[in-house]
Amino acid sequence: MPTVDDARPPITPCCGVASAPPGKPLVLHGHGTRARMVLGCLAPETTPGFHGFRVRRYLCVLCGVTCTVAPLDVLPRKHFGAITIALALAMYGVLRETLAEIYDALNPSKTRGYAARGWRSVLRWTAIASAMFPCVRPSPPEWPPHLVAERAAQTLAAGVHDESMPITFRVAHGACHPP
Repeated sequence: MPTVDDARPPITPCCGVASAPPGKPLVLHGHGTRARMVLGCLAPETTPGFHGFRVRRYLCVLCGVTCTVAPLDVLPRKHFGAITIALALAMYGVLRETLAEIYDALNPSKTRGYAARGWRSVLRWTAIASAMFPCVRPSPPEWPPHLVAERAAQTLAAGVHDESMPITFRVAHGACHPP
């Protein structure tokens, strides 16, 4: 885990001012750590799992808002990591795999509800792909989910110029290193 000074954002996310202005008191103070869990894969072609770690918290002394600093793969308010979500979009939109196949490949929990036929989370992620990944343009509302997922996956993959790499590797890289 990085030190409190190394992880401190240069600008406060709430007020937009310098968090550690030279010659002045700190604006963003370390406020401890908290446990966080990310589900899914940490890289393409790996076994999905439950990954626990600690993230740093900071308190803005100007407005009293707290913020959390986490690795790039961690998306706010999502149980699954950015890489897992990007892989699901690629598998659904580009590779045209079924929701059940995607569930089996990316979800660490092998227990499903009664009469479950797929993985509805993929459809929810498809609907909000442009909100999770700002480099992805919103799709027209009449587009079917497969096309929306394909656009999102291809946009994430566009940052990797080596076309010989599988789409899964390119979207995983793009999820954590947007263009």
